[in-house]
Amino acid sequence: MDADSTARYERQLAWIMLAAFVLLFVPAWFARGPWHVDDLRYVEAARQMGEYGDWLVPRLNGDVYGEKPPGYSWAICLIHFLTGTSYLVSGRIVATLSALFTGLMLVHLGRVLFGQRTYGWLAAGFFWTFVFILDRGTRSLIDSFLLMWTTLGVLTMLRAALAENWRGRIGWIAATVGALGYGCVVKGPVALVIPVLGALALGFTWRGRRGISFSAIGIGALAGGGFTLLWLWLASLQVGDWYLQRLLIDQSADRTTAQAHHAEPAWFYLGVILPVALPWIVFLPGAVRAAWKMRNSPPARAALGAFAWALVILVFFSVISGKRSGYVLPLFAPLALGLAWGVARMQVLNDRWLKWPMAVMVRIGPVGGALLAVAALLLALIPGGALARIPGDAGELLRGIDAAGLGILIGGGVFAGLWGAMLLSLSRRPRTEAGVLLLMVPLIGIFHAALQLSVIPAMDAPRSAATFGQAVNRNWNRDEPLVVLGPQKDGIVTYYCDIQSVELVLEAPSEREPDKRVITDLTGPLWVVTLRKDWTDLPEDFRARFHESAAADFNSKEYVLLHRR
Repeated sequence: MDADSTARYERQLAWIMLAAFVLLFVPAWFARGPWHVDDLRYVEAARQMGEYGDWLVPRLNGDVYGEKPPGYSWAICLIHFLTGTSYLVSGRIVATLSALFTGLMLVHLGRVLFGQRTYGWLAAGFFWTFVFILDRGTRSLIDSFLLMWTTLGVLTMLRAALAENWRGRIGWIAATVGALGYGCVVKGPVALVIPVLGALALGFTWRGRRGISFSAIGIGALAGGGFTLLWLWLASLQVGDWYLQRLLIDQSADRTTAQAHHAEPAWFYLGVILPVALPWIVFLPGAVRAAWKMRNSPPARAALGAFAWALVILVFFSVISGKRSGYVLPLFAPLALGLAWGVARMQVLNDRWLKWPMAVMVRIGPVGGALLAVAALLLALIPGGALARIPGDAGELLRGIDAAGLGILIGGGVFAGLWGAMLLSLSRRPRTEAGVLLLMVPLIGIFHAALQLSVIPAMDAPRSAATFGQAVNRNWNRDEPLVVLGPQKDGIVTYYCDIQSVELVLEAPSEREPDKRVITDLTGPLWVVTLRKDWTDLPEDFRARFHESAAADFNSKEYVLLHRR
């Protein structure tokens, strides 16, 4: 193609992929409440910052929240003030925008590493449709936001290495300082380690020493780390030296030891990554083989560099003792880059390790679409009495899908089936593999949007913190005291009742917490929020004076609201 045709093709591709992105992520903003403790905890820390004005130190239940720096809370507050949406939705918008910008960075890296934006758009499509990214990019969690900053750090350090002189390099070094500095204020020192390791692995594998800018790495790490230390010093002046100890030692250094929280064996992430990297992980063996066979060409070395970038992140987090699934999210951006280049070689290499996954995937669309439409149609035809006899969670889910949801499922299934049939027909033509895979991204978007608009709302009530939080807000008489027995219940009470703090009480006196009152010492009218298992541990004669006003499950625990007149 000539330059004009290429530019026109890339513009059309951009519009298709951005439309697919909207289908993939936006419907999830309003589909459900928070289903996990962390979804609400981070949002409540941001709400307390935005509503009560302490912009330097995050707080939870009015007390200093010493688990994370304030960078993520700043972003949620900014989106809340710009859009007017709730803090929960604002947190999801932050995660979605982070996924969007990370995908666009992959588009840029596709042009830098492989010479074509088409590779970058394919990588962005793969990235956006990984199961893990669809999950973390639609939830109010810190992981997607950190991923954006670490990817930006790798990109800026690579561009600094490619600059021909200091005049061209200085701007990229400044951008590196910003990326590493803000990343540290989001997650701590790990936001320095991840991009530095990624930049070293990618740059050296691709271009050797010429692919690495030690000045960008050194200046970026020192200046970015210095910015973080400045913030920590100011925060410690406000709340005490223990805060510095908590973030630098307890939340960072101790995570590398065997005594760390969330300690797991070294092979932990192998079982985590495989299912959440679907559907594109099936191309990994063929993509790595293709890059190794063609390793003498610069684009193939760039693809190997992307795989090396992902590998060093996996090794780093496998070595440290503290492990959680979200820690390895930053490896999914380079993984998408390497896979995109590898599958684009399918038409050249005719490798069976690339061909058979392609043959399977193009058949999933029409079959899945047809099954979805038929299942929804059958559900619409089943009498209500028959649905009422279906036991357990399955029956509750099926009864929860309303007529509009069934219509969405039928329409989405039909459209997905037709789209999939078109791709199946197109895949039989020669040299169309990359185009077919690109068009599978909107197909996944159709499926995902249909589920978010129909099935997920039907699953929400018995799983969401909103069910219990809204019940507390609705029932609690504000003229009477409300206490929480045990630790602050994950921000539920303060978030949904729109208050700064609630008194925490104990089951029995504690030398560790001498300032807290014991619940059995409290007299008069009283509202209590607690877990049912904690409530049943109290004396029966004390419990007999209360009646239950609300109860709901959240995060695999049963919460109860009790009232004594």
